Amino acid sequence: MHGPKLLVFDVCGTLFSEDTTIGLLERCLALHAPRRHLLFRLLSNRYSPFNLLLRVLEKASSHHIYKHLAIRLLAGISEEQMAGAAQSYLEYLLEHRVHQPVFDEFLEARQSGRTILVSASLDPIIRALADFYKIEYLASQLESHAGRFTGRLLLDLTGRKLEALTDYLGSPTALAESHCYTDNFSDLEFARQFKHRTIILLSPRHRNRWGSLKARYLGERP
Repeated sequence: MHGPKLLVFDVCGTLFSEDTTIGLLERCLALHAPRRHLLFRLLSNRYSPFNLLLRVLEKASSHHIYKHLAIRLLAGISEEQMAGAAQSYLEYLLEHRVHQPVFDEFLEARQSGRTILVSASLDPIIRALADFYKIEYLASQLESHAGRFTGRLLLDLTGRKLEALTDYLGSPTALAESHCYTDNFSDLEFARQFKHRTIILLSPRHRNRWGSLKARYLGERP
């Protein structure tokens, strides 16, 4: 019996125990915009009144206000500076934040079928990871002009992974013999489209979020 022809991996919480959007912004601003990095820390610290206000506004509006505000801080940063920060951050992730059980399967998957990273995280870090392992990827795209970022997203894959992947593959039938790995509950409908599913539970209590979805669950209590 042949294994899946296509293996699709989420990144944040799946391959790495980290939100790589926040981590990349942190690394890039610390290296290239120290004053804006201080503002970023104020926005990010859960004990900061600014962060509390953002969480209240996000809950009321159902919009990712924090993410877009944080990305605004990248305005003027060059693509070259970002690429260097992404490479530095990837080295940190690979050394300190690998989710080993899933990462081992990811490394094996590269030898057994077509492997694609599909993440709503930012292109520079997902591209750095994909280039390192010589695989394909889809990620949220930052807008840039004349080699510098504008502080806006050109394409946000949040909630649009299935559309992006089927467009990329050219046909939804390409998922017929496929396997996805994700920890993200917002990927529920995305995961339903795959023949095989591995769901990573960051806590055993998260099992209930996935309801009756038939999948292999990593992280359940024995």
